[in-house]
Amino acid sequence: MGPMGRPRQRHAGRSESQTPALSPRSRCAAGLASFRLPRSRRRCGRRAAAIAAALALAAPAYAEVLVSNIGQSATHNRAFSGLDSAQVFRTGAGTGGYTLESVEVKFHSASASDLRVRLHQGTPTGTVVATLTHPSSLAAGNLTFTAPAGTTLEASTTYVLVLDTTTTGAVSTTNLTGEDPGGAPGWSIMKGQSSGGGRWRDGRRLLIRVNGSAAPPAVTIAAGTSPVTEGTAATFTVTADPAPSADLTVNLSVSEAQGSDYVAAGDEGSKTVTITSGSTTATYSVTTQGDSADEPNGSVRVAVASGAGYTVGSESSALVLVNDDDAPPPTVTNVAISSTPSHDADDSGTPETYGLDAKIRVRLTFSEAVTVTGTPRLTIKMDPAYGEFPADFESGSGAANLVFAYMVVAQNISTGGVAVLANTLELNGGTIRAGTADAVLGHAGLAHDAAHKVDYRLESVAPPPPP
Repeated sequence: MGPMGRPRQRHAGRSESQTPALSPRSRCAAGLASFRLPRSRRRCGRRAAAIAAALALAAPAYAEVLVSNIGQSATHNRAFSGLDSAQVFRTGAGTGGYTLESVEVKFHSASASDLRVRLHQGTPTGTVVATLTHPSSLAAGNLTFTAPAGTTLEASTTYVLVLDTTTTGAVSTTNLTGEDPGGAPGWSIMKGQSSGGGRWRDGRRLLIRVNGSAAPPAVTIAAGTSPVTEGTAATFTVTADPAPSADLTVNLSVSEAQGSDYVAAGDEGSKTVTITSGSTTATYSVTTQGDSADEPNGSVRVAVASGAGYTVGSESSALVLVNDDDAPPPTVTNVAISSTPSHDADDSGTPETYGLDAKIRVRLTFSEAVTVTGTPRLTIKMDPAYGEFPADFESGSGAANLVFAYMVVAQNISTGGVAVLANTLELNGGTIRAGTADAVLGHAGLAHDAAHKVDYRLESVAPPPPP
């Protein structure tokens, strides 16, 4: 094709030609180690091989070699005056695609400044992905054509490098199918092509090297087993796609649910995990603390934070639930006056008044059996003018019902009956526990009950047996 895209007539006698033989001295000077040298000139051959290897394998420092056959032997050349040239290659499967930096092409002879180098997708006439900038000098040898900044190539996609000019120059070609070592996984150099008379035909390969870099891996995170029991580590799987070509340090942020206390302070905050070269995953664990206190269930969250050499993927945080394994503490479920008054002061036929030395007993029922040490107590109340008094623990340790008692003394009068004040249970130096769990001391109260009056002026008599 000419610069304006018009088909160019093929010139007689200008087809692809074999690279001419050179004298041993010229071969040595040119660094063409692929030619066999006579035994007497092996030193020159070794020097030529070293030069050729250096030229073939040296790549720009700013990019990786994605695919190359430029180190293979040139067996022919193709003149631009008769043919446009193209070289097909296919990208690897790296997620996120690739960034193209440049393409190097081996030239057999110098080209004119009207040389045009473009990258098409799919076919030589497909969509133009980029027009590459050629170097200031278009002499024979390896020439580097630079892609525009930000040129990206899709994964697992065929691209065609097309070179055309209206005047002079020739590219080196080869009938060898080998590729140079060190390319990116999945990349390949495919057929060469040439155009003459308005048609593209398959032909020998150009000698090229594609330089660029894979898109940085996207890093995501997923939760392991959830929920876990307190004291069991919460695990997370950190994944890089594609696998990094060198060890990759990923920044993480560790936190737990507000109000939770399952993760030690030193295990929260900014952390890192390393995904080793060639691997796609790494496991990160967060230790959870076990204790004997009943507490609400919680959770641990680990999020991927931004960092060098990777992008943060869509699944950027994960949550593991943490369950408490401690039984809830015993609680008071019922409050009642369990004693029976000793006097029927109102002659109703039912005793309703406690006399002097009579015991007023209050029963607290717990949600489970509890053990008591010491002398816990709660508070009962007479009529307002006669005050409040402590009822001390009397019996029931090892059972769910605890009894607290107060003995009527002089001056105790409560014509409106005895009341039990809410939330007055106190340990008083003792304990109330179920196993290692301390009981919750909160409880309901009872209003003044006319069925349980107090009058110290009445002598105490034995009350009927409790029900």
